[in-house]
Amino acid sequence: TFATTAKDDNPNDTSSSTSTSRWLHVAAIDQRYNARQSKIVQDFFERRGVGHISSVVKANLSKWDIMRDILSAEDRKDSERSVTNVLYCVRFFIRSFVQSMAKCSTLGGGTIFAISHFCIAKQGDSWTWDHPNPDAVLERNELRDLFTCPINAGSSTGTSSTDEAWEVLHDEIALDSDHGRTMIHFVARKR
Repeated sequence: TFATTAKDDNPNDTSSSTSTSRWLHVAAIDQRYNARQSKIVQDFFERRGVGHISSVVKANLSKWDIMRDILSAEDRKDSERSVTNVLYCVRFFIRSFVQSMAKCSTLGGGTIFAISHFCIAKQGDSWTWDHPNPDAVLERNELRDLFTCPINAGSSTGTSSTDEAWEVLHDEIALDSDHGRTMIHFVARKR
């Protein structure tokens, strides 16, 4: 998982005298990182020329609350006005994590969620491949339904039942290059 944080007023930015200059901090977050794995990822960032704006964090990613706290800490680390703009999730899909993230009211407007994951091609079809397990495969409209559902639907406070918290930017079925399994390419932006 990568969290990209945009911060205002970079003290090292001499290219502009305005207070609206933007810079980024990229945090790679994974529950498997040890010192050796962290160094591999940090070296990768260095080779790509972004090592000076990157960090590696080890965390249990099975629960959204842990990730939310990490993001809050990253946002507060260097600037009180920093905001997490992008979550980039790779590897394992944890349904409860994504559900909690989609309903999180503390993520700022403009936050992007993007995923490519195994998905049933058409509503009502079944998963015919051995891997992954059908329980780990998304239903065709599962992400669209989740991300277009109001954060506080049915609540007496917050958004009304007609307000959608996320705008779906991309929702496409594609085939993986290994075996022709169907995958969804999905991108949503927080309103």
